Amino acid sequence: MRKIFLTLIAFTTIFSVFGQRDETFLSNPSLKLTGVWFSSSFSTPHIVTKNPDAVGEIFALEFNKDYLVGGENMDWHTETNSLGEVDITAKSLFVGYSHDGFKVIHPTIGFSIGRARLETDGHVPLKTTTSLASVGAEFNVFRWFRLGGEVGYRHIVTPENTWLESNDFSGPYAAIRLKFGWSWGK
Repeated sequence: MRKIFLTLIAFTTIFSVFGQRDETFLSNPSLKLTGVWFSSSFSTPHIVTKNPDAVGEIFALEFNKDYLVGGENMDWHTETNSLGEVDITAKSLFVGYSHDGFKVIHPTIGFSIGRARLETDGHVPLKTTTSLASVGAEFNVFRWFRLGGEVGYRHIVTPENTWLESNDFSGPYAAIRLKFGWSWGK
């Protein structure tokens, strides 16, 4: 009786091992594309300058209903006492997270890092690196439209021996974000 029982357990184990399918990235990816989003933001950067304004766009793919990966473009125009009018353009890689994005109101976090170009009259254009981290919340107005607000910190790296001062353009900011797109799947 014991040999029959051990034989049945052995056959059950062997057949169950051979009965399983291997998961591959292409046949069962752990990250599933669940949406596409475009957002436009209007922010008031806290810059030691006059009349700062910044406008930005993000194009991102949504994965697993919560994660966003895409690109961000930001354009700032401001006036400083020492440099006059300064234009800053940044192109960055964006990574974000929306916790329970299907709920009416949900928290968000975002991070971006990329290249920035600073231009002002009388100086050679300057290329540098910028990064941004933010936290906020979104309100689902329609399935295809979300309204959000965020606060964060923007940092622009200051290369040595340039006309850029270390704390001229880095600092906290607040923004309103309009997000358009579609999210599907579960």
